[in-house]
Amino acid sequence: MSFEKPIIYTVLLKRSILCLQLVCIGALMSIPAKLSAQETAGFTNQTTYHTAINLYDHQSYAIAAKVFEQVYLPANRTPAHEVKVEDEDLEKVNSQFYKSLSEMKLGNKGAEQQTILLIKKYGYAPMAHTASLQIGLYHFQQGDFSGAIERFKPVSENTLQNDEFDDLNFKYGYALFRLNQSDEASLHFNKVLNHPNIYQEDAIYYTAHIAYDKKQYDESLKELKKLSPNSKYSAIYPVYASQIYLLRGDIDSTISITKPLVAHSESRYLPLLAKALGSAYFFKEWFPDAAKAFDIFKASKFSN
Repeated sequence: MSFEKPIIYTVLLKRSILCLQLVCIGALMSIPAKLSAQETAGFTNQTTYHTAINLYDHQSYAIAAKVFEQVYLPANRTPAHEVKVEDEDLEKVNSQFYKSLSEMKLGNKGAEQQTILLIKKYGYAPMAHTASLQIGLYHFQQGDFSGAIERFKPVSENTLQNDEFDDLNFKYGYALFRLNQSDEASLHFNKVLNHPNIYQEDAIYYTAHIAYDKKQYDESLKELKKLSPNSKYSAIYPVYASQIYLLRGDIDSTISITKPLVAHSESRYLPLLAKALGSAYFFKEWFPDAAKAFDIFKASKFSN
């Protein structure tokens, strides 16, 4: 024997199911709207950020600083207010760094100190290393090699782009070289001399020069031979090479490299080449030829 459900129960059940469906549909319809608003805000922020980066890359630092400020500073706040940025919001963190760096490049008073404070505050961010590098490069450009070294030291090379890596190591090496710290300088030059980059030939030259000063003549000559014939150092290569051959007692090589240059060259290094040639002739006891070569040297400023 079966019992039928009361009509009132059936009606209430159907209404409950209908209401539940409407609630679910409403909830689902509201999700895309919320996401759309978030995505629109994020897209606008990203567009502003990339616009500012482009301005910074084109050295429009004054405008870039203002645009970067828009990324991390709410519309109803002023720079005087403390800005709270979530740790994971690196775009806003980066914008603070870039604004500060823009102002530093403009020579604004206090900008460097502000950048240092940001480095301390957001030390976990890769941009902190880039900022430290940029402060170091700023001091380097001013000829303050000690100040540059101080800022280069804490930079983690793993956080840098390829061009930043080369920028850091060559200029770190050159700053050390200028302060007569040749051994440490060589360590940094070595990091840029074995792969193509804008500093490669400079690094090769200074590595060869350091080896020459340390009387490591074979090493110096090996590095010098890596220089391109069209290198800006091509004119000075024979000067080093002839001196090295002379010091090693390879008189014939000294003559072969210097004789054609002394006869036809207008190089500013001609007197030094003539001196090496004269010394080689003297060792050969070809005294008249040695005297002619020495006369060229004695007539130059190098003999004073």
